[in-house]
Amino acid sequence: IIVFGLLILIPTSARMMVRDKEKGFLPRLLTTPARPLDFILGYSLCLVLVAIAQIIIFLIVAMLFGLDILGSPLLAFTVFLLTGLSCIGLGMIVASLAKSENQAEPLCWVIAMPLAMLSGCWYSIEFMPTYLRGVAYAFPFAHSIDASRSILIRGTGLEAVSTDFLFLAIWAVVVSAAGVILFRRSMAS
Repeated sequence: IIVFGLLILIPTSARMMVRDKEKGFLPRLLTTPARPLDFILGYSLCLVLVAIAQIIIFLIVAMLFGLDILGSPLLAFTVFLLTGLSCIGLGMIVASLAKSENQAEPLCWVIAMPLAMLSGCWYSIEFMPTYLRGVAYAFPFAHSIDASRSILIRGTGLEAVSTDFLFLAIWAVVVSAAGVILFRRSMAS
């Protein structure tokens, strides 16, 4: 469920950025000495703080509901944070492609809902046809769920989830970098 909660960051981040672009806030800021990277970092840091708060709240609620965390909560937190960074990056990509909030919102949901269905957060990936499993594991969310379940429920360490962890880290870096580059270009135009 934490992964589904983080997937909500895709439309949230896109909506924030597109709304400011649409309302003329960003063009006005471009007249100041601040650089486009400063705006992008401002958006990203705010959203990262939201992701951190979400993760902490979800983990606390899970423990209150009786989840016995057998592995490292810090390692699980890091897995979820990488997932959140991927979601923020996807939101930035959508924000850079959309011209208006009315375009961005449905586009985000068209992306986020299938990703949620393929992630394994609602039902097990093992029950999917083989070709859909391949699609599911092409995105970070199935890896996040596998790694976090292994850490939280089975008590495994980084060595057991290193492949999933590396995949998440690469996805977070690549998608965030693409989001920054595309959004920066859309701000300049």
